[in-house]
Amino acid sequence: MNERRLELAMRRGWLQSEIDLQRRRIADQAQPLANALDKVDGLAGRVRGLRDHPGLIGAAVAALVILRPRRLWRWGKRGLALWTLGRSLRTRLSGFFGG
Repeated sequence: MNERRLELAMRRGWLQSEIDLQRRRIADQAQPLANALDKVDGLAGRVRGLRDHPGLIGAAVAALVILRPRRLWRWGKRGLALWTLGRSLRTRLSGFFGG
């Protein structure tokens, strides 16, 4: 019986070392994703900051209207396209992640 326990203990130790190795590999492979998600979190924070201070957005729009109406129109079209893209991505990703 002692021989069987010794075999099981050795097998358990080997399995635990394999698990540790796999966890390290997964962590290494997930690092680029973690970096990308950190950037997305930073961008989301900036967007929340703008949303919390609508006066800044209003002042920027007023300055653009006063200085360059054509530029405002051009950036408005770009902004609308980005907003539409963002809504579309949000809809698709919420379906993908079950949200």
